[in-house]
Amino acid sequence: FVPGSVSYTVLAKARNPGGIVFLWFRTRGCRFGNWGGCTMCDYWIAPEVTVNEMVSSVECALESLTFEPDMVVLMTSGGVTDDWEVPPPARRQIYRLLAKLRRAVVVVETHAFAVTDETVKECTQILGSDRVMFEVGLESADPAILQYSINKKAGTAEVRRAIQVARRLDCDTIVNVLVGAPFLTLREMVEDSTATVLWSLSQGAAKCVLFPLNVKAWTLVHWMEREGLLAQPSLWNYVEVL
Repeated sequence: FVPGSVSYTVLAKARNPGGIVFLWFRTRGCRFGNWGGCTMCDYWIAPEVTVNEMVSSVECALESLTFEPDMVVLMTSGGVTDDWEVPPPARRQIYRLLAKLRRAVVVVETHAFAVTDETVKECTQILGSDRVMFEVGLESADPAILQYSINKKAGTAEVRRAIQVARRLDCDTIVNVLVGAPFLTLREMVEDSTATVLWSLSQGAAKCVLFPLNVKAWTLVHWMEREGLLAQPSLWNYVEVL
């Protein structure tokens, strides 16, 4: 594996009819990863990627599909609608490529702060509001856990505002919730994830997605696990949250 050699990845799950596609394309990385980000994240500094390279990556990814999906989840290492990571010209060309999939709902994964009137309209003017959802990461609705366990700057205020902006422009929002924040007991992990889901739905989120803690090399949680300092939730803990 050569760093920078993978320009896109596709996970396609066909069903009859349609199916779902998770499409990731390479960018310069997450802005927060570049500045020393989340304790479990390894989306760090990457080589610069041009607008043409981003668009070409998505084009190649879509050409690799063997069926027409009814949902595409569009992902980067940070936020699709963050201008620092994906310039607007690249986004608009990518949205036009996705618009050719006539029946696909497009889920745009991004940072909560980057869900604005401008970025939502930029997307819906090409795809239509009935075909767009925005997926934002919250991880935890507890400010102390966000700051001290996860080292994440954005919190409930940012996510609440993003949900409101999207709803005002006739789009739904999906909120990502972490199960397994470090420095917590297994009981605290379950309680925090459950409370975060309930908070998100109470604020108007259409759905929540539970993300199991993924321990990656060269992260703080990887060091904690190696030193016996991390309680790893089991699959039964996720069932308990559900």
